[in-house]
Amino acid sequence: MNLHNFHLFTRNSLLMAILIFMTLLPGCEKEPEPLTTNSAITGYVSISDPLVEEPGNIKVTATGPYGHKSTTTLPDGYFLIEGLGNGTYYVDYSKEGYGTLREYGIRLFGADTVRVGGTSLFKLPSINLPAFVKAYTAIRDRYGPPTTFVCIETTVSDYMAFELDIMIYMDTSAEVAWNRYASYYPATDANFNDANIHTIYIDPEILPFESGTKVYLKGYPCNISEYGYNYLDTYLGIPVFSTLDKTKSTAVLSFIMP
Repeated sequence: MNLHNFHLFTRNSLLMAILIFMTLLPGCEKEPEPLTTNSAITGYVSISDPLVEEPGNIKVTATGPYGHKSTTTLPDGYFLIEGLGNGTYYVDYSKEGYGTLREYGIRLFGADTVRVGGTSLFKLPSINLPAFVKAYTAIRDRYGPPTTFVCIETTVSDYMAFELDIMIYMDTSAEVAWNRYASYYPATDANFNDANIHTIYIDPEILPFESGTKVYLKGYPCNISEYGYNYLDTYLGIPVFSTLDKTKSTAVLSFIMP
């Protein structure tokens, strides 16, 4: 083999190796095309606010394997998103001043039109978050015979008690947060104690902690009307409240399980 042919052979071999390597890179793979693009998602969303009569202009966004499409609800709360490819989608419902709901696991195949929704949006809490002062266990007769309760004293006023809920998240770590918890509890189950201090009373029997365990807790503000309407975040595997303000929280307190 002469020198010219040798250089030609090595250059061609190098080009071939580069082409083979590039075809193996994940980022070089062509994105898959949907089997169909004539599926649709339709549904209804309401506003949980007696002062709002029409649930119009709620933004609805469907996100799936080929991107996302958005629309807004009609004055009666109905919506339709067309031209979707096959696959599994999730849908977000949002409106300024309200919490955002997410619905998972919407599967589209062929020329499906899948009905979803039927949920409500709640107003974001507007009252400043009160403080949690201390947590302890004590025997009280608030709901019948003297019983041991987990007591959480707060600075909630009588007015706040009817306007705001505080979701209490508990864990065995001081890093307790809304998406890392072993238990959550609403602050609506509360009373003013003998010293006229707003106190949340929790029956330790319902908490998943063994006696003697040090438990940490933290509270986040939430719309008081939303309790009981939480939705399951299938990725986190926990109930989520659309109006839970994750940017605000009380100080971390702790107590020892009786």
